[in-house]
Amino acid sequence: MSENKEKTLDIEETITKPKTKPRTKTTRAKAPLTFKQKLAKEKKVKVRGSRAFQSTLGKYYTFLYNGVSVHINFDGKDYEYPETIAKVLTRKLEEIANANTPKEINEKIS
Repeated sequence: MSENKEKTLDIEETITKPKTKPRTKTTRAKAPLTFKQKLAKEKKVKVRGSRAFQSTLGKYYTFLYNGVSVHINFDGKDYEYPETIAKVLTRKLEEIANANTPKEINEKIS
């Protein structure tokens, strides 16, 4: 038996294994965040769904912003939105309010 062990050792020593580089951790570039992921990380800002808009827009207002559905109810309550969405929503509501505000024109017609 000792002869068999010696023979197997000789055979194993003569087999050459291809040398491979040791595996290292590769640093892959992280995929850029999607718009929804960026919004999820943003600070939340409150926007009031004023009842004054019900006569103009109805009970709620919904729109898409870069593929994200934004919805606000006009029931007098505060709703939290990511900062980017809150800015857009506030701007839209201000424009709607300005467009529906009666304006006096003080011009004399000759």
